[in-house]
Amino acid sequence: MRVPPLLLGATTLFWGWQCGAWLAGGLLAVVVEGVRIVPWRWELDDRDFNRIADLSAVLFLGLIYYQYDTYAVHGIFGTLRWLPLVLLPLLAAQLYSTREAIRYSTLFISIRRAEARGRMADAGAIDLRYPFLALCLLSASAGTADRSRFYAGLCLLVVWALWGARSRRYSPVLWGAVMVLSLAGGMGIQSGILKTRAALEPIVLEWLQERLWQMRDPYRTQTVIGEIGDFKSSDRILMRVDSPRSPPPALLREASYRTYSTGVWLAGSAQFSTLNSDIEGTTWALQKGVGPFHVANISQRLRRGKGLLALPGGTHRLAELPVEELKQNTLGAVTVTNGPDLIEYVAHYRPDKTVDRAADETDLQLPGRQRALFTELVDELGLRGLEAEVVIARISAYFKQHFSYTLVQRKSQGLRPLAYFLQESRRGHCEYFATATVLLLRAAGIPARYATGYSVQEYSNLEERFVVRRRHAHSWALVEVNGQWRDLDTTPAVWAPLEAEAASSWEPLYDFLAWLRYRFTRWRVSEGGLETRWLPWLALPLFLFLLWRLRSTRRQKRAEEGPLPQRPAQTVGVSSDYYQIEAYLRANDLVRPSGETPQNWLRQLGESHRLEGMDEVLLDILPTHYRWRFDPQGLDARARQKFSRRVQAWMTQYATKRPYDAKHICTGKYGSRAMQEQLPSKCESDPGIHGTKERNGR
Repeated sequence: MRVPPLLLGATTLFWGWQCGAWLAGGLLAVVVEGVRIVPWRWELDDRDFNRIADLSAVLFLGLIYYQYDTYAVHGIFGTLRWLPLVLLPLLAAQLYSTREAIRYSTLFISIRRAEARGRMADAGAIDLRYPFLALCLLSASAGTADRSRFYAGLCLLVVWALWGARSRRYSPVLWGAVMVLSLAGGMGIQSGILKTRAALEPIVLEWLQERLWQMRDPYRTQTVIGEIGDFKSSDRILMRVDSPRSPPPALLREASYRTYSTGVWLAGSAQFSTLNSDIEGTTWALQKGVGPFHVANISQRLRRGKGLLALPGGTHRLAELPVEELKQNTLGAVTVTNGPDLIEYVAHYRPDKTVDRAADETDLQLPGRQRALFTELVDELGLRGLEAEVVIARISAYFKQHFSYTLVQRKSQGLRPLAYFLQESRRGHCEYFATATVLLLRAAGIPARYATGYSVQEYSNLEERFVVRRRHAHSWALVEVNGQWRDLDTTPAVWAPLEAEAASSWEPLYDFLAWLRYRFTRWRVSEGGLETRWLPWLALPLFLFLLWRLRSTRRQKRAEEGPLPQRPAQTVGVSSDYYQIEAYLRANDLVRPSGETPQNWLRQLGESHRLEGMDEVLLDILPTHYRWRFDPQGLDARARQKFSRRVQAWMTQYATKRPYDAKHICTGKYGSRAMQEQLPSKCESDPGIHGTKERNGR
């Protein structure tokens, strides 16, 4: 079935209108309708089509990655929106080639391999024009334009497409009435679907997000030997920090925790509350405070638009942070629940003025199994009854003088890891130092908490700012002094140079690529966006490459467009003896109506008593005829001979009688005695027939 003229171009323009991409829609319309003007066609072979199909597959995978990486599960709609651009190379190859269809082996690698191995014959081909039209309409449904206008345009295009394929048996008025009723019913169904989607979509997307991505949990963290080594061996850049008027903050905290048990730190009952922003939604107040403030410009990537912010201690306000929702718990953790994949914000902070909840008895609790260990250690260091500043100084000196840093831990013999660290090895990573410091402070009567985040220590000459890598992940202690929480890091400072020495020799190249990606992402999420303005132009090099590949391909003059070629008639079974029965019936003015199947027609003749031997025809002769005509296996010579004898037997028995209507049978002039005996009620109930019989009797 040929696509009506200009329908494809109108559909692509409709898609561009709905998706806010008029330029892309116009380019697609020029490509799909330009085939009516271009006088030549390329002679492409199967390998050329396979390459173009592979190109479309690469475009599809790239589109999925881009949308998934940028918009998380919301990228489903973006992927759907741009699918016509993915299929366009294949459609253009069909339109501008000498072929009228694309082989299934081109579209499916499994079929391609099966044919190459001889496991499958030619699987056939498909004309991509109508599938492309349907895909454009589906993609337009993911656009952002008015829904009512979308449905009106959809109805117009559907009617346009179906008008040329309508049945000529029915009048245009009847066809139009049926279409109007169908489209009106579809409008009601669409309204219900949209309401259902609006209710279910947020629930489904939230469910997917919670299960597909495990975000850092501000309620729980765990010190597991081995995992921290893998985590800190990564050179990936996570954040960028710039502090123009002062040195950058040494530590960026993500979360803090209060309860320790068997290697696990928990935040307890620190519930999150939603923060309020200014009118523009870019400035967020974490706590009221009076300056002067230190200022740090932070650039941070979010996994799928969600994540904990890494902030300097004592952050009171965040500026230039355009996110939809920001939440904070009483322990200072701030989380974004819906934002872009790259955020850049300004943190205003005062290290001496914290925003955390005041200390209580939870910040003095010791785990029961380690209570004796830390009580003994407090007595050994003489920490009881001392001022907080003195206790902090002695604990810092203790770890600095008697402990060393390492990511490798040997398994203890009968001791728990923390006890083994304090009593035997005296070697460990930041989680051991931070945990031991917090519990030691608590044993000395000073409130303390466990904090996690990142250390700011590496300046990048390439980016002219500080960069924070994954290996800069860090843990330290928070200690309350005079009602204010301050950072206390007892991990030996040598840990940063030691980890830097183990960095890959490819790190400069990785950094350069990361910088390019950062610049591209920053440009993409900037005001105006990339998607609607520039994405169509990114496809231009692909089309230029395609033209370059086809420059030397042989071309031939396009044939003048005329009426559709007639499909060759089915030739199998045209000599079937069944046609003798139809010829006999036509000779007796019993002609099969146009569009009526032989089975229904013969059944009606039998039920009206105008055909004898109906059961034999319907149950035996006609099914065998169908098998000869349409079964791929057909009939062998022996079966055809048997079929011919059956038809001849029927003709001999019944064709000698004229199959007239019941009126002639009742008169006794025509029809067998058995047929007359079956019709007494009919003859008696019809005065016209009865009168005819009486007159003939006289």
